[in-house]
Amino acid sequence: MLWDGNSDFRGSMASVTVTVAKHETSLTLSGPDKGMVGKQLRFSGALDVGQASPSRYSLKVLRTVSKGSGTITTTLRSVLPAGDGAFSFADTPTEGGLYTYTVQWAGDTATLSAQASHNVTVKG
Repeated sequence: MLWDGNSDFRGSMASVTVTVAKHETSLTLSGPDKGMVGKQLRFSGALDVGQASPSRYSLKVLRTVSKGSGTITTTLRSVLPAGDGAFSFADTPTEGGLYTYTVQWAGDTATLSAQASHNVTVKG
């Protein structure tokens, strides 16, 4: 159809939705399997977000303590990965129980979210 300058095309406009695939994300966390009350535990891991530098991303760190009287989850200080994605943090348990440390990356407009956990049995 040719436009003759008099026709109104507003009713014939089409819209297109484009879905962009997000980059896969990899997050790892490692540390000791056992610990003692009052002794520092050290953890390390890596965030891989594809081609972007992971050092601009903040990772959320959670500590969940499970024992006979229940479960308590505490948000610890966030960590920033280095340029290669490596990160580390430490924590000192104050009571015995099963400790689960979880590191979370929320994702962004270009990358998928990711989560990694590590369990430590603390005696004391």
